[in-house]
Amino acid sequence: MIPSVRRLADHLDRTWARAGRSPAAFPRLAAEALRETRLHESFRLDECLEALWTARRLPRQLSREEGFGQPPVTLARRKGLLVDLYFWRSPRTGIHSHGFRGAFTLLEGLSLQAEYRFRGPSRGEVRSGSLALKEARLLRPGQVEEISTALTHSVWHLSMPTLSLVARTTRRELQVTYLEPGLALERRDETDLGIKRRGILRTLQKTGRLEDDTLVSLLGRLAPGEAIHALHHYVQDTGDLARLERVLPRLPRLRPWRGPLLEALRHLRSEPGFTRTRDDDDRLLLALLASGVPRKTLLRVLAERRPGKDPAAGVLARLKALMGSGALPFRLNATGLEVLEGTLRGQPETVIARDLMARYRVKRPPLADVRRCVRELRASRLLRPLLG
Repeated sequence: MIPSVRRLADHLDRTWARAGRSPAAFPRLAAEALRETRLHESFRLDECLEALWTARRLPRQLSREEGFGQPPVTLARRKGLLVDLYFWRSPRTGIHSHGFRGAFTLLEGLSLQAEYRFRGPSRGEVRSGSLALKEARLLRPGQVEEISTALTHSVWHLSMPTLSLVARTTRRELQVTYLEPGLALERRDETDLGIKRRGILRTLQKTGRLEDDTLVSLLGRLAPGEAIHALHHYVQDTGDLARLERVLPRLPRLRPWRGPLLEALRHLRSEPGFTRTRDDDDRLLLALLASGVPRKTLLRVLAERRPGKDPAAGVLARLKALMGSGALPFRLNATGLEVLEGTLRGQPETVIARDLMARYRVKRPPLADVRRCVRELRASRLLRPLLG
C-alpha cells in the first residue's frame, strides 16, 4: 500500500505543479487523483499493518499525538502537500471547518458525514450564532469528498475501525471549531502546551486534587478562546459538568459567552453512548439522532444502508435495544414505548389513547397522559427530529 500512496503523491505533485500550485485548484486535483487510483479496491488491513510495522522510517509526521486519528500516519510528503492515513476508533470528529485544502476517501469501514451552516459573525476568536444541519449522507469505501475552506462538517465513524486517506495541503489557514448549538472558535493547531494542560487538568480531576479555586485560577490566565477549548476538553474527558457550572460564573472574561457555552457543554453530555454497541447499524441510527437529522433524511439514509427493507419498521426495535444497552441517555417504560411507537407511525394522540384504553382496560382514554408523554418525547434532543 505504501508504494501506491507514494505514486499517488508523485502524480498529485506533478498535476498541482502544472496548475501553478494554486490552493484553490488542489481539492479538485486531489479528488481526481483519489478516484483514479481506487486504493480501496486493493486495500487490505493486515497488509497495511505489516507494512507500517516493518517500515524502517516514515516521512516527517504531521502529528505525533493521537487526536485527529487514532493514530494519524503521514505516509508521503511532497512540496506543499502530504498524504495522511487515519485509523479511527473514536466515533466522531468535532464539527469543524478546515485550515487546509484537499480531499479524502474511505479505505475501509462505514461513515456518516454531516454538513453544517453557521450563521453569525464571520470573524472573531469566539463567536456566538446558530449552527444548522445542511445535509447528511453515508460514506462507503471508494467515495471521495473534496475538502475546501468552506466545508463545515463532522464525520461519524461507524465501523470499528474505520480507515480514511487524506491528500491535503500543508499550508496553514484559519480553522474554526464549532460547539453545538452555536459557538464558533477560531483556532490554530493545538500546541504542545495546550495538550499538556489538558493532561494536567485530567490528572488533577481523576486524583481528586482539582479544587474549584485552582481551576478558576488556571483558566483565568488563558485567552477566552483557549479557556473555552480547555473547558470543552475537560467536560469531554471527565464528564464533570457540575464543576463547570460552579466555576463558570467566576470567570468574568467568559461572561459574553456564558449562556451559549453552558448550553454547548450540556449538549455534549447528552450525546449517546457509542461505546455501548459495536453494531454498525446501531451506531448509524445513534449518529443520525445525535446529528438532528430530519425524519425524512433519516429514513432515506437507513434505506440506502439496507436497500429493500422498510427503514421505519426497524427504528423502534433498534431504539428499544439501544435503551436497554444504555447507549441512549434515557429509558421508557412499556406505556412510553407504545406512545413512541404510535407517534412514529403518525397516529393521532386520540388514537394512541384509545388503543391504550383497550389494552389496559381502563374506563376512559388516557388522553392527557398521552399528550404529556408526547411532549416529553418531543422535548428530547435526540428524538425531536425523528418525531417531527
